[in-house]
Amino acid sequence: MSQPPGNAETVLVTGGTGFVASHLVSQLLDRGYTVRASVRSLANEAKTGPLRRLDGGRGRLELFEADLLAPGSFDAAADGCAYVFHVASPFLLPEQIKHTGSDVIKPAVEGTRNVIAAVERAPSVRRLVLTSTVGAIFGDYIDVLSMENQTLSERYFNTTSTPENNPYHYAKTIAEREAWELAKAQDRWSLVTVNPGLILGPTLLPASDSGSLFLMNELMAGYFFYGAPGFSFTFADVRDVAAAHIAAAENPAASGRYILARPEMVSMHEMARIIRSEYPGKLLIPRHRVPDAAVRVLGPRFGLTPDYIAKHLGIRFAVDNSRSVAELGVAYRPVRQTMLDHYESWRGAVPAPLSAHAEAVEGDGADHVRKRVSAVGPTAWAVPLDDRVDHAEHQPGGDLRVDVRTDVAVPFCLLDQGGYQLVEGPAAGQGRALDVGVAADAQQQGDVGQPVFEHGHRAADEQFQALDGRGVEFLRALRGLRPAV
Repeated sequence: MSQPPGNAETVLVTGGTGFVASHLVSQLLDRGYTVRASVRSLANEAKTGPLRRLDGGRGRLELFEADLLAPGSFDAAADGCAYVFHVASPFLLPEQIKHTGSDVIKPAVEGTRNVIAAVERAPSVRRLVLTSTVGAIFGDYIDVLSMENQTLSERYFNTTSTPENNPYHYAKTIAEREAWELAKAQDRWSLVTVNPGLILGPTLLPASDSGSLFLMNELMAGYFFYGAPGFSFTFADVRDVAAAHIAAAENPAASGRYILARPEMVSMHEMARIIRSEYPGKLLIPRHRVPDAAVRVLGPRFGLTPDYIAKHLGIRFAVDNSRSVAELGVAYRPVRQTMLDHYESWRGAVPAPLSAHAEAVEGDGADHVRKRVSAVGPTAWAVPLDDRVDHAEHQPGGDLRVDVRTDVAVPFCLLDQGGYQLVEGPAAGQGRALDVGVAADAQQQGDVGQPVFEHGHRAADEQFQALDGRGVEFLRALRGLRPAV
């Protein structure tokens, strides 16, 4: 990458509070730019406050309120900018998507149109850098096996995704194609797209809905405690992705599309193994890989369709990232560094206030718990949903003893046999301290209150019952979750 420009220019980053965008804002500020960042709401101090602090008192960061779906929303922010980085577009995994059209397709497609319209009305803009995805190159992993040398390359476009199958990939493909059509219709500004794979690394802001982080939260919080399925990912560090955006803007010769990913894929088991090598006591991190045959049989009970499994499980391919290395100067960080930095950042996240989820069963917090609890199934282990556990060990008979720090409230769990008992902290002296076994045992003892989770998987409903009195309050308090990062 070139040296910081001598005369500071003004640039726009859309979606400034996002995982990638916040790193981009930080690096641009460090390089001397005056940065405008769009946010959904200037009144949301929880998100805008940490973003403003990235400026470090330099006075070169200005926030603009903008809506991806509102025509003209980005006009004021783009006016006077040399470069526009359109990063804002929700990256959601299938299980995060409730309404395909409104959740992913409209923000991606209409948001791109509205940002390009703002660029068209801002004569100062010389280049638009669009954040796309490798998902605009392939729909399913099996598609890459039909590419030349079974290698992922920028010269392909995704032709297999639909609103029903891989809606995020479909939305990003449609958005990128439209961007290229609009760019070709004029000659004043140039378009460069960057197409990253799974993006991991440390987070700069306290909360993000990124699907990359959602997936890693599941891995690190114990969702795959029983073992890691044989899925692999194209992989990039968020800091490298941000730097590549800047190089794509600054290099006059940059053109076309750039895959941003390491040349080799990285499996979930490899990610887990890296974390365990540094933190061997973290028993929620999976130790083993689940055999592919078992995933094919049990996967549907965890929300994986047979079609998805057939097109992704066990499939690995090479990635041609040569353009990003040669033309953008990207020097990809080692996977180990990225994973450990990501994990350290995740562990250091500030816990969400318990009051946010302490009363109603409904709401974001309860839904977040249900997703993980309901996927456990009738015979699997229900494991803690938070990493804030100092020690865990298997006890005779298959029970799991968990020692919890005295100043931290964590979600509870009940095992299929026996139970979960808090042996430290304020919970230890409260009522029965959750040592109630499965619901059937609790019912026989006459200690059952109302179910904490009313609409989850039936097996989960049977196991997660609130105790009367202090037990009820205790279980409700324990539904507080750490925020996504």
